[in-house]
Amino acid sequence: MAGYLILDLKNTLVESSVSGYSLRKGTLETLKTLREEGWVLILGVNSSNPQKVYSILKLEEGGTILESLFDGVCISSEVSCKKPDPQFIKCALSKVLNEPQVEEALPNTYVAGGMLDTDILAGQKAGVKTVWINLLPSVSSS
Repeated sequence: MAGYLILDLKNTLVESSVSGYSLRKGTLETLKTLREEGWVLILGVNSSNPQKVYSILKLEEGGTILESLFDGVCISSEVSCKKPDPQFIKCALSKVLNEPQVEEALPNTYVAGGMLDTDILAGQKAGVKTVWINLLPSVSSS
């Protein structure tokens, strides 16, 4: 096993528009590759509307449903804590591990997301490695 990867949904795996949500280009391919390499994938989302999250997880591409690529799903309103609270990282890990294993898993855990003030800060506070997925358009100064 390569490690544990807690991923955010919005601003990371999917993009939103007036017509709804869609998968970002390469999302499913990347998640499949990570799984093949032994990563345990956990979706960790701040949301007060779990039904919306579960409907987004039904997005499909090429016969693969997004939800099928995750080993666990952690939604803030279902666990009574949210990012950037470091406890959220432990709650997410507890979706795939027993309580004693959670602490042992922290050195092999990464948090990836697009929001510095929630995703990345939660990972830093929990003492795990973080990956900022910056999908904002770059601004050039001329």
